[in-house]
Amino acid sequence: MKNFFIFLFLIQTAIQYSGHTQINVNFSDGNFTNSPAWTGETSNFIVSAENQLQLLAPAVADESYLTISSNIITNAQWSFYVKLEFNPSSSNYLDVYLVSDSENLKDPLNGYFVRIGNSQDEICLYKQSGEKSGSTKIIDGLDGRVNASLVEINILATKDQNNT
Repeated sequence: MKNFFIFLFLIQTAIQYSGHTQINVNFSDGNFTNSPAWTGETSNFIVSAENQLQLLAPAVADESYLTISSNIITNAQWSFYVKLEFNPSSSNYLDVYLVSDSENLKDPLNGYFVRIGNSQDEICLYKQSGEKSGSTKIIDGLDGRVNASLVEINILATKDQNNT
């Protein structure tokens, strides 16, 4: 089994803003390098035949990420589909960043991310201020929710003008 961390900004995603500004990324064009252009460790990802972003990194302990630039943060909604064909653990999980002040997700940053997996096999929301190791769990998910060899989930996160 591959043992690595996966860091992504958005996967098959729709971001909505109250001013009807919207970013909808579905990878139906078969790539992630144009309209919109993703940056990061692009050689570690492909778009599958099902038009889904897929990690294709070497089978070593490492982190891989992609990001896309957006100024949408207030009155925002993030929705995404995730499929993991392995049982996530405390050393092999997925972090989906909703927002970050840095394009390089390996560097210290300020942002929010959804973690799928970890030692409690849960889906949680975290706030990161600085180093990843100092992240604070904001929403504690249901233990055992992703304790399966095949995990398929849809996630919806919203943020209003009051930072709720």
